[in-house]
Amino acid sequence: FLSEGRSNEALDLFSKLDKKNLLSDEMLEDYGINLFVEGQNPSPVYDRINDKQKLQPVSKAILNYLQGDMDKARALFEQSIQQDPSAIAPCVGLIKIAEKTQNVDMEKKWRFVLAGNYYNIGAYEKALQNAKRVKMIYPQFLENRYLLGDIYSAIGRTEQAIDEYKYYLENASEKGDAYIKLGINYDRIGKHEEAIQNFHSAVKLMPENDELYYYLGLEYRIIKEYKNALQAFIKASDLKPDNAVYLFNLGICYERLGDIPNAIKNLDRSIALDNTYAQALNYLGYLLADAGIRLEEAKSY
Repeated sequence: FLSEGRSNEALDLFSKLDKKNLLSDEMLEDYGINLFVEGQNPSPVYDRINDKQKLQPVSKAILNYLQGDMDKARALFEQSIQQDPSAIAPCVGLIKIAEKTQNVDMEKKWRFVLAGNYYNIGAYEKALQNAKRVKMIYPQFLENRYLLGDIYSAIGRTEQAIDEYKYYLENASEKGDAYIKLGINYDRIGKHEEAIQNFHSAVKLMPENDELYYYLGLEYRIIKEYKNALQAFIKASDLKPDNAVYLFNLGICYERLGDIPNAIKNLDRSIALDNTYAQALNYLGYLLADAGIRLEEAKSY
């Protein structure tokens, strides 16, 4: 639970274990760290640890913070982050110090790091809470706006994700990935023309990225512009000839355009690369059956 940012559930289990006297010193330390992260007093738990010399730097930092030694606590929290950049507790500690000392720049810095760490372990609501606070402190912080886009996208708040990515694109110098993410989110809400526009913008910056042409092909196929879709899938396949998915979609486009021989040719190539690709097998089976050829193969597919 701790590794997933689910500290409330972790606390509940620590408490149950503690009532049965099943926590070792190491486990008591984890319990104390967890209490600190959740804004509770860990001192009674730390007091019961027998060998305090073996405490981690983050625990020593927490104890110094509780004793009012902010400078030593800060140094130890920063040491902990150097050892483990993905850690939650030292970020929380540095944010608490920033709040206590009214250091807004410090709070902004570590809340952004904490938001990213929560995002990386899938704790999206906690990530959102911290990233929104960073936006309140400094709305022009582009990396945070980009992270907010990722968080909103992950929790299905697509319109808000689009707003954040658009702000980032309007103000950032490095734009490529943001165009891709904007295109994907426009696709989610059925705005396929906007998706195509953003994928084209990404292609200009990354012309050798085969996935971009694949995305373009899918968008064009959705709006039934099969010639444009065909050209996009051809480019994707040229860049990555051994991709069964690209060849499958190439076959579909040829079929939609009435070129059955080329459709069959590319579907054959697709299943030659991946003979477990169910969609390609099914599509080719029906195509052969409709054409009245290779009927035993069609049946097996």
